[in-house]
Amino acid sequence: APVAVSLLEILVAAGIRRFLVLSEAGSLNPIAGIGELIVPTFAIREEGTSYHYLPPSVIAKPSLDLLKSIKELLSKVGIPFKEGGVWTTDAPFRETPSKVHAYSKIGVLAVDMECSAIFSLSIYRKVESAALLVITDTLWEDVWKPAFEDPRVVSVEKRVSESLVMYWREL
Repeated sequence: APVAVSLLEILVAAGIRRFLVLSEAGSLNPIAGIGELIVPTFAIREEGTSYHYLPPSVIAKPSLDLLKSIKELLSKVGIPFKEGGVWTTDAPFRETPSKVHAYSKIGVLAVDMECSAIFSLSIYRKVESAALLVITDTLWEDVWKPAFEDPRVVSVEKRVSESLVMYWREL
């Protein structure tokens, strides 16, 4: 999160006002399978960076206008996606079964390490941001199941990247 926010701070200072992050995440829920695309609608803040931008009571969310445009683009190009929350943590390998279960129950589909900090910086700096997360591993089963090189992951990342390059000006 700190590295992502540092880069965005530099870009904001250079005049950039819209940010779309394409990244990877772990699944907390069986409805988010390997190679599926998640469009986060909110982020649980369990990293430290976001608290330097927003008070604890503020929910980290993407820009609604950019979110709407992204969903329209994905639908237009035929890339399926799921919407829900993301849990952002800065502690790798600390996704305990109790947290995975609790967050899954409230609509959190994935875990990542940047979204809540990026959304918080964007709210504070009054710029737009959204994220697209590709599921690369599952955490909701009894054992961790990594699939970072799975053809489904590679395929969706390629399709999304190509679509964004082709249609970015429309967003």
